[in-house]
Amino acid sequence: MAANKEIDDQVRKDIRTLSATLTRETGVSPLATSSDAREHLSDVDAIVALLTTATDDDELGNRVVAVTASRQAGCIETLLVTRNPRGDYGISESVVGVKKSDDSVEAILAGWKNSDPVPWEDYVRDLITLMNDWHLSDADELLKLYTLHLLILRRCYYKLVARMLLGEKLWGGDPFSLIHKCLTTQPDESFEPFTVEVTLGLAQRRLQKWNISPSSTPDMYTVDRNNVTIWFNFLRKQYSNVRRCLVETDSGKSRARRSVSDDDFQEAAATLGVLQNIAASRLVPTVIGAVPKLWITFAKSQCFTLLRMPPDLSPEDIEDALEVIPDDVSDVTSEALARNRVDRYLRTMMSPIWAVIHLHRVVLSQPPSVIRAYIARVPAIEKPVQIADIDDLVGRLKWDNASQMEMIEWLEEHRFQRHANQHAEAVLMGLLCQQSSTSAMFASNEKLPISVGRRCCFCCYKLGQLLENGRLNNDDDLRTHMPALILPGTHGVVYGWVAPSGIPTSILLVLKGELLEVVKTVAKRAKTSVLSSPRGHNTPPEKETYDSTSALGTASPDGGG
Repeated sequence: MAANKEIDDQVRKDIRTLSATLTRETGVSPLATSSDAREHLSDVDAIVALLTTATDDDELGNRVVAVTASRQAGCIETLLVTRNPRGDYGISESVVGVKKSDDSVEAILAGWKNSDPVPWEDYVRDLITLMNDWHLSDADELLKLYTLHLLILRRCYYKLVARMLLGEKLWGGDPFSLIHKCLTTQPDESFEPFTVEVTLGLAQRRLQKWNISPSSTPDMYTVDRNNVTIWFNFLRKQYSNVRRCLVETDSGKSRARRSVSDDDFQEAAATLGVLQNIAASRLVPTVIGAVPKLWITFAKSQCFTLLRMPPDLSPEDIEDALEVIPDDVSDVTSEALARNRVDRYLRTMMSPIWAVIHLHRVVLSQPPSVIRAYIARVPAIEKPVQIADIDDLVGRLKWDNASQMEMIEWLEEHRFQRHANQHAEAVLMGLLCQQSSTSAMFASNEKLPISVGRRCCFCCYKLGQLLENGRLNNDDDLRTHMPALILPGTHGVVYGWVAPSGIPTSILLVLKGELLEVVKTVAKRAKTSVLSSPRGHNTPPEKETYDSTSALGTASPDGGG
């Protein structure tokens, strides 16, 4: 038994060391979330969007939340894993139930006027209470929904502003203004018309004031070379309106307003609804894909912004350099095509608005169910990976793999001290993998969605694959009736990763092997690139192939996976 524990401890240490050393390297090509998985993930994606973006007294806290849920007869069981780098949760992963609030639906919704910080756990309690008791309120349904939008915006606007500023940092301005300027100064005579669907009444009324009217059917609008600049002039004005309400600039530095009036909140909520409805139509990526000079503009400006940053920045350094959320950075910039980067950014920014609409449609307006929620809190940062850890790993690799000197030399050249984090979705998989206290919550014959609001990193993606392969092959190390897990796609990037408890050693050994394969690939690529010139700012951006059919697909919270 002691020997097994010794092996388990060593492989966990090696995974932590390898993943931290490979930070920001690509382990596998980005993979979109499949349409089938997206359908299963949408409900928990909405919960994640509302919980990840909520802030309390620390508006810069990069809280990560992973969620799974199981719908049973008259009941929905939900398990949340939360990780907050500004909070000290120790090392416990114990699961605790969320107690309902004693306040009424009306009292909770009225909290949108409260500008004081609200503890995140209290916000979760209020949200779960609303999901349980929504039907008990006999107030007008549209008024309740509108007030819910205001409440969510009040709790989430700091993070929403951070994501607005992310786009401005990456591209040197908001996407709507950049597109409008490009189309105005360099008209594209070959622009092919297409149609978009705009369903929100307020959006339709505002478009009408700009002389943009429906075409053959009430909700369908034509975008052509004669009105495309009007569309983006309209959109940039809407964005500017939100910015005026929620953002302040002092000495050239922009940040979320500490105090926002009720009138500004109502205007921002209404305008964000308009932007979200139009963003869901895929107007923006369709136009970028149709006009070559647009995607060149976005590709070049983003490339410049990223190349200014030293290549060895850690995720924490990225956060400090960009003052944005590093997970959002990795997910947005991993897209190969400029139009998809912008589309994913817009969907990320608008995710709380989408989430309220989705939650109302699939839960609040449906026959009432009992919603039970449980939370597991995990620490954000494990102890730093020391240079001595890398030396120890290299020493053992030299003994076992003397022929792999290319890989060993690369590791020796990258002996940096870095941090490895516990990833919320990995912890959630560990809880579901073997702990009877959590497995009892869910039926054994169903697929369980694992959502973290974006695509997985390399290690989480590989862990999900290995658990699924073990389940299909009846791995003796997995608990009986291990549920099938549905995960989003992956952006393919490796980040410092701490193996969660509950994962069998046999699976972790395979994951360590996967990381060693990434080291081999990266080392070989690095050796080959020594003979070639380094990339400069004048490197041509990737070419895009425009597909009008795929460009008009249905919107999803994570930008299509």
